Amino acid sequence: MSSSPSNPDALEKFLEKILEQRDGEAPELDSESLRALAVKYGLDDDAYEKLVQEAGEHRERGFLFFEHGNWDDAIAELNQAYVVLPHDSELGFVLGKAYASEYREGKVDSNRAQAEKLFRLCITRDATHVEAIRELTDLEKLADENASLTSWLKPVLIVLAGYLRWGSSLGEIQ
Repeated sequence: MSSSPSNPDALEKFLEKILEQRDGEAPELDSESLRALAVKYGLDDDAYEKLVQEAGEHRERGFLFFEHGNWDDAIAELNQAYVVLPHDSELGFVLGKAYASEYREGKVDSNRAQAEKLFRLCITRDATHVEAIRELTDLEKLADENASLTSWLKPVLIVLAGYLRWGSSLGEIQ
């Protein structure tokens, strides 16, 4: 976000406050409360509008990256938009799907946790959000499958490592 408010610290303070509220237990931010925070922290209307416009551009680019399966860039763009547009349910859902897709490909647990958090937020906002419920259920099943896979794989790897160590020590003896 490259908005330049009249007060140079205003944008930074505003974004910090949004992130605090988004990550904490504070009530959900809607567009009116975001505008009120912007004013409180010194952003004028023009700077706020420019920030929202830029967030919309990040949103659109993120959706395009998502449609093309470019999860890393989709996540980067959608996260930038989501900071300023945390009340945008579709944005949050697509961001969750991007994290879930990246998790499915790379099995990075932090991506799964982010996706689950976003899907739960969608369900909190709309208890009948069928797609979010389906995505959350699929992620939980996948996590259970991965956990059961690693539960038997660990002992096998330990035995294999011991065997390799034992075999290499035999080679030293000969």
